[in-house]
Amino acid sequence: MDGMNRLNNYMEANFPKLELAPALFYHSPIGLRFEIGVPYQGIEHPSYFQTVKMRSVCLFEEIFDAADEMCVVVNSYENQLQDYPFLNTGINIIPTFITNKDLLAEVDRVELEREYEEDGQLAGISYQSCVWCKRDEIDYKGILTAIGYQDFPHFNHPFTREGVYFINSRSHIIYHLYDDRGLDVVSNHVFSISGLYRKYNSWILDYDRQRIDSVFKSL
Repeated sequence: MDGMNRLNNYMEANFPKLELAPALFYHSPIGLRFEIGVPYQGIEHPSYFQTVKMRSVCLFEEIFDAADEMCVVVNSYENQLQDYPFLNTGINIIPTFITNKDLLAEVDRVELEREYEEDGQLAGISYQSCVWCKRDEIDYKGILTAIGYQDFPHFNHPFTREGVYFINSRSHIIYHLYDDRGLDVVSNHVFSISGLYRKYNSWILDYDRQRIDSVFKSL
């Protein structure tokens, strides 16, 4: 449990009120939300997923240097009902995309919650796993590509339904690609991500631009 204890201590010290859960941007006072898929020609066009990969990898490599230590946090769900087997389909991120296999022994996993049907039958179990590593000890490009395809299993491409959060413990930036449409980047300090705001301003999701500008325009 050393890795999970370290994660909990880190979050308590640096992001005490933030839960690693979807809509990360809306739960943090300092953050950016980027548009990753640009569907001008539709998702069937080859350029759509090429853009998803290009933008998600580009932002990732801006945030994480090869020498940076990161924590990879994975939220997963194991369906227990035979009526919905598709909920258990998709790739398990940590065992699949760790390139330094010595790290597998350092992966921590805890059970978060059990869900039950009205008749008391166990419906599913939520877990959180984490591993501390260097950037190039994981196949981050493979992870980001699998996340981008999570809603498109019929495309016959490796996909995942797990939620993945990457934490840079040096710069205190959390990166969350939530699906092919968008990506959240949050921090505990404006200056940590102000460079991303300026350099990739045209990628910011217009729906949230007013809120984002109000935080960064004064810099």
